[in-house]
This record gives sequence, structure tokens and C-alpha cells, in this order.
Amino acid sequence: MANLAARLLRAAATNPGRTAFLTSDGATTNGELAERVLRIRGGLSRAGVRHGDRVAILTSGPAFVETYVAALGLGAVAVPLNVLSPGAELARGLVSTETGIAVADGSAAEAARGVGAEIFDPAQLVESDPGPETLDVDDDDPAAMLMTSGTTGEARAAVLTHGSLRANLDQLDAHPGMKAEPDDVGFAMLPFFHIFGLNVVAGYSLYTGTTLAFPYAHGGAAWLEAIERFKVSVVLGTPQVFAGWLSLEPPQKVLKSVRVAVSGAAPLDIETYEGFGEHFGKPLWEGYGLTEASPVVSTTRMDPEPTPGSVGRPLPGVEVELRSSDGSIALLGDPGEVWVRGPNLFAGYWNDDEATSETLVNGWLKTGDVAVADEEGRLYLVDRSRDIIIVSGFNVFPAEVEEVLLAHSEIREAAVVGRPSTRTGEEVVAYVVSTGVVRDSEVIREFCTGRISRYKVPVEINFVDQLPHTFIGKIRRGELRSG
Repeated sequence: MANLAARLLRAAATNPGRTAFLTSDGATTNGELAERVLRIRGGLSRAGVRHGDRVAILTSGPAFVETYVAALGLGAVAVPLNVLSPGAELARGLVSTETGIAVADGSAAEAARGVGAEIFDPAQLVESDPGPETLDVDDDDPAAMLMTSGTTGEARAAVLTHGSLRANLDQLDAHPGMKAEPDDVGFAMLPFFHIFGLNVVAGYSLYTGTTLAFPYAHGGAAWLEAIERFKVSVVLGTPQVFAGWLSLEPPQKVLKSVRVAVSGAAPLDIETYEGFGEHFGKPLWEGYGLTEASPVVSTTRMDPEPTPGSVGRPLPGVEVELRSSDGSIALLGDPGEVWVRGPNLFAGYWNDDEATSETLVNGWLKTGDVAVADEEGRLYLVDRSRDIIIVSGFNVFPAEVEEVLLAHSEIREAAVVGRPSTRTGEEVVAYVVSTGVVRDSEVIREFCTGRISRYKVPVEINFVDQLPHTFIGKIRRGELRSG
């Protein structure tokens, strides 16, 4: 059966008594997880959700994972969104994916209801009668849509299929350095609306039948306490999370149970890499990927030891080539754009054939990232040709922030760039041309706060008389970054 849900629930049939989830409220077994998924599936089915329908998921913790697998089992398409997004941002996500149904709780439910979505409470869905059997689907049937960007840096919905998501899980499991151990306990500190959290944390935990622990509070010290309490063995996080732990100065015994710590979603700086090893006495591995690849492309776990500055070698079943600007293979040691091929690639961008054709070329994914490779095939990222800003591991699309800025009646032109930050990796900086009336950056920041997530709001607003442009009218972002 090609439905990813069947593969993710395999452990429920083979080992129903094993612990699937650990929370501050107790443990959930594989068998109990399967029962909850069937009941949520039943509630969604009786609400009219059918094959191909988009279902937004606006919740967190075990409820998210249960809803995700339940939606997949119906052949529906999961649309994970950020529960902390303001109503205007949620509206853009729902409209762009043509999603009218949302499983949501808390403030996110009110926000989604405010933009016209039909809301279902996960706490009520799980009380439903069990639903139908898992629907048989094709490998190329859409399974999830996640907001990401194309080569222009504009926000788009990437369509991931049952086959592509499962292929990346197969690839992760195909190498001894990546393969889970029977008694592993993972840790869910990455949000599930991010592909890293969705398929590598939640997906791989279910795929391998290992236990997933959920933090009982958010943030540095609380996460470390939960890791110790639940005896977590595998930790996946962003560089900013690991850097933050170094400043807390905990004793090495805090991570005593951890056998693998992997950084991803943003470039790992050498200070954090070295500091982690010195502070905790364990190596910090690194992975490279992107939403369009479901997501993992390469990792330093492919080698016995991590190589500083490298994102490692490609996973089994993933092909990588470095291409020059004319499409030819770059010479060894020369930089080239990273092109990726494999069964883990996405199907394309929702309702955007032009962007899809620019990104998928003859079965290859043009990532927009620039790297060099050594003789052993290890990749070293040297640049991002796209304009995406990565704040604490989350993508910020300049076009989205600029659209919000331009919605202010007294801003005539706007440009957004990223700036290095010791706290978040990068931070958002805006340059705006005002009509001359408003030149108060806090007024502009407050205007943005109600329309986009807080991490997307510019930390600095620069008022300028004009923005630098190319002869064809494009903004010279490089000039703004250097200035």
C-alpha cells in the first residue's frame, strides 16, 4: 500500500505495547496512538473530508501528529501552518493552498475561523467513532503542502507526495550512521509546520517505531530538563538552539543520555560546533536539506566523524551535482549550484507551473544553493543564491515582508534583507522609502506585528530617499546587505 499513513502506523501492529509518545501527562503506546488516529480519521470522514481535500493543521504536540496521520489515511492533503501566525498570515496560507478545513485549537482556531475556515477541535475529533480503513493511494498523490519559496524568494506551497516523504525516510534508514536504534527516544522541540520537524522528527520516529518525547515547556533550560527527564537519545535542532544551550552552562551530565545531536535548517557556525563539543563532550553533527527534497539531502553522519564546515555527503539514493551557471558540471573544488535528484523530490509548487518548471529541470531540483565538494564528495555550502533569510531555522521570504510593508499607506517602496545575528543566525532588516510623513520605525514595526509572525518582523527599519536598482528595475539586495 502506497499510503504513507500505513507505513507510519506499522509499529502499531507489530509492537502495540511500545511507548510511542512521552509527555508530562504520561505515556501513549503505539496501540493507543493507532486508536486515536482511527477516531480522528472517523471524525474527519464524517465531516466530509475526502481524497485530495486540503486539511490545515493548527495544533501542536501529539494532537498534531495524530491529525497528520489521520488526514493522510483518508488520502487528504495535510497543510501544516504556524499556530502563532496572525490572522492575515493564516489567511494567506489558507487561500494560497485553497484550504477551507482546519483542525485547530486555542487562539489558532479563532484566527482560522476569522478567515472563513471550517474548524474542527482535535479534542472532539478523537472522541469520534473509528473511521474507514486506510485509503490506497498512488506514490505521486499529494500528502502535504508546506509553505516554502521558489528561486525568487516568494512564498509558495510545495507539494510533497506520499512517495517523496516515504523515500526520504527510506534514505535516512539506509545508512548505519543514520539508522535508529531500538531503544531510541527522540525529542520534539522543532515545530511540525517545518519540514525538518514534520518528516525527520515526527515522521522518522513513527517510521522506526521509536519513542518521541514532547517538551513540557518551551525554551533552552526547559528543553534540557525534559531531555534529562525523558532520557532522550536523539536530539535534532537548529544552530540557534544549540548555541543558546552553551550560554546556560549546564553540566555535561545533562546530555548524558544523548547519543546523537544533529543541527539543521540553517548553517552551523564553527563557534557553536566547537563549543558544543567542548561543553557537552559530544560531537554536533550537521545536515543539509530543503522542503522540496522532503527534506534531507546530505549529512555529516555519513562519515565516522563530522568535518567542520561541511554538511556531509548525500544520503543513499540521493544524487547531487554541482552545476556552473551554464548548466555544466563544475570542476572539483569550484563552486556550483547544488542540483539534487532522487525519489524524495517534491511534485512541484501548488498552482504555479512556471515556478515548478524553473526549479525542476529534467528530474533535477535546482536548489539555488551554492557549494563546493571535496574529493570524498563532502559538500561545503558557500552561498545562497536565493534571497531567503533564515531566522532561528525558519525561512523568511523578503517578498512576503515587503508586501506587508507596502500595505502601509505611507510607504512607497520597500526592500528586506538578512543580517548576521549572534542570537538568531540572521535577522530581518528593512529599507523603506516613505512619503515623508511617517519616519518612526516603531510605528512601522507595530504595523507589521499584527500581520506577520514575530520572527518575520524587521528588527530595524531604515528610512532612505531611494533604493538601489539594476538597469531593469530589480533591487540590488547585495548593495543593501553590504551597506
